[in-house]
Amino acid sequence: MTVAPAATPAPAAAEAPAAMKAVPAEPVAVVAESPAPSYASASQKEEIIRLLNHPVITRPEKTKMLLNINRLDEERATQAIAKLKKAIDDRENGQSAAA
Repeated sequence: MTVAPAATPAPAAAEAPAAMKAVPAEPVAVVAESPAPSYASASQKEEIIRLLNHPVITRPEKTKMLLNINRLDEERATQAIAKLKKAIDDRENGQSAAA
């Protein structure tokens, strides 16, 4: 009788680690996705701030951009820089044409 109970816990113990091996595979996948968004570099932030200090950029635009600057990833920062440069060019050309 002692042989039968001893044999039953051994297979149960062998099954438990097998179930545990499947669980860590999912969190590893989640961890691999987390580093994907890399934030804007310091040079990109400096460029954005430099462009925001241009006189044709309005106070609300500047405030909105500065509040969100630390949330920008590299791609969004590049887009923001391009958008600011275009806005500055458009407004400067518009002002000189009106004058």
